[in-house]
Order: sequence, then C-alpha cells, then structure tokens
Amino acid sequence: MLRLRPCRGSGPADLSNGKLRFDIHDNDLAIGKLVYDRQQSRGAFNIGEDGFVVERAGRGPELPARDPPATQEAFSSIFSLTNAAGALLARAERELEVYVVGREGESYILQPSRSRLYLHLQREGDVVNLGGVGQRKFWTSSLEMNLPDGFGAAFQVFLASLLLDRITQPSGRRPSWARPSATAGAPLA
Repeated sequence: MLRLRPCRGSGPADLSNGKLRFDIHDNDLAIGKLVYDRQQSRGAFNIGEDGFVVERAGRGPELPARDPPATQEAFSSIFSLTNAAGALLARAERELEVYVVGREGESYILQPSRSRLYLHLQREGDVVNLGGVGQRKFWTSSLEMNLPDGFGAAFQVFLASLLLDRITQPSGRRPSWARPSATAGAPLA
C-alpha cells in the first residue's frame, strides 16, 4: 500500500508559498517525493528515477472540451498525468463532487465517501469498490492509496493529487497540514 507522508522539515515557509511536500512510501520504504503547488493546482513527483507531472490541464485537442455549467467556476476542471517526456498517461475531469478518470482505455469514477478526505474508486458503470485514496484515520497527516497493485504507483499518486486539489481549494475542508500557518505571515483561510 502506498502512502504520502508530509516531508520532515517542510514547515510554515512551504505552506505560505503554497507548496505541500510529501514523501511517497511503499509500505515503509521511501520510493519518491511529491511537491504539490496548491495555488497552481500542479504537482511534480518522482518514483525512483521516473518523473511525472500532475496539473490542471488547458483545453487541448487530446482532452475533452466541455463548457462548465453556470454554477461552476470558470477554471478548467480537467487534470492530466504526464511523464517526463510529456506523454499523457491519465486524465480526470471533475464533475461536481465526482471525478471521471480515464487511463489506458478504461474509465473510472472517483467519488467521496462520508468523509471529504477519502475517495472511493469504481469502474464506470460498476458498483464494485476497487479501493480508495485518502485519510483512513482521523488523527493522521498521511494519505493512503489502498488500491490493487495493477494500478501502478504513478496512477495512484495521481489519484491522491486529485484529493489534494479537492481539499486545498477554498471550498474544501482542509486538514491542518494543508492550511497556511499564521506564524508564517500567511492569511488564515
């Protein structure tokens, strides 16, 4: 099971500039790092020697172009996962509280549980829960990716990044590690 744990030494200065830093662990073995910029809705991570980027995508020819409903904000709700060479590996589109995720010709639904800090993954059109991403325990600062091994580490971190974007946006309920620190001179949200 993969986990994102806040990096030791990432303190108020990182939060005030909008950066969240995590170590990526497979069981207890550190396999990479994730830096997520909550202001830009963009993250960069590595797993071993391989680099990846998660970002809120523009509307390009390879991604579906939909007009947002009048009730949604004007920003794009499409996210992409690309490798270091720029190849598109996965994409997700947020539709209200649900993400429609596509990778390798398959479609999935990532939807919230009772807790806003945990999302369940299902194949589109199926009711079987494949696993989830988020905080399984209330008093913890790590995020768990409890998914089958066939999904691959990069895809699982992509799903966790969707949760990070969800909880760090102004309308999201934020855990303490995602809030700006008053001691860093950042305004409280």
